[in-house]
Amino acid sequence: MIVDIEKRRKRVYHFSAEDKWDLIPGSSKIANIPEDSILAYGKLRSLFGEPVYETKNMEDQYLYSLRGQDEKGQEVFIYAYSGPSGPAIGGLNDRDSLEAAEQLIELIKNAAPADYDYTGYYTDFFLKIHEGIKDGIPFCKETPVDPKEIEF
Repeated sequence: MIVDIEKRRKRVYHFSAEDKWDLIPGSSKIANIPEDSILAYGKLRSLFGEPVYETKNMEDQYLYSLRGQDEKGQEVFIYAYSGPSGPAIGGLNDRDSLEAAEQLIELIKNAAPADYDYTGYYTDFFLKIHEGIKDGIPFCKETPVDPKEIEF
């Protein structure tokens, strides 16, 4: 019997945050998170709490290590992060990871953002960025800085 893969029932993943980060061998960026970067971070914080790490480098701002588990107990590991190209999802470039990433994007789109306050730097442009969400309203302030003032 021939089964059209596109017509098969998709797995439904339930996501949980891991408190450690282990590089998944062979992993890379597999999807962009199509949200404003400030809102994306607020929504990830609302869904999963504190990230595994947060830096003051805007091109490596944060990372969430996530475990997706389907109704049969099968697991897939992906990560949500903000890097040089903005908010993204990383993982293996396989069907399960791509399906999990697609579901995570929908989860993020439908989440209410949490309030947060973040200060970081764009070293290429010598900018200090103060951004976050307060009472549900995103804010961002950019301030030029002397390169000697950039603190990592």
